[in-house]
Amino acid sequence: MPKSILPLAVLASLLIGAPLQADERADVRIMARLPAKECEYKVQEICKYDNWKCFAWYKKRAANYQANVVVMPVGSFALADYYQCPANEAEEPVK
Repeated sequence: MPKSILPLAVLASLLIGAPLQADERADVRIMARLPAKECEYKVQEICKYDNWKCFAWYKKRAANYQANVVVMPVGSFALADYYQCPANEAEEPVK
């Protein structure tokens, strides 16, 4: 009996966790300039995909680093920095 319950429990946890991951990506912002000074730098990554596919890839990867801002310098789709910013600081880049 326990052997038949285990696969169901694993499947249920995967189905419950999937929407949470999608919600985490929804609040990720992609910006061209550095975010506010209060933001915490996380990591830098290089995207191996074509230009526009990198946007979705960076947003998806941001959840792995608990980042809500991805900075991609103008003209560079391949290189990006991840930051965790306070909610109000993630809206406007530093001028």
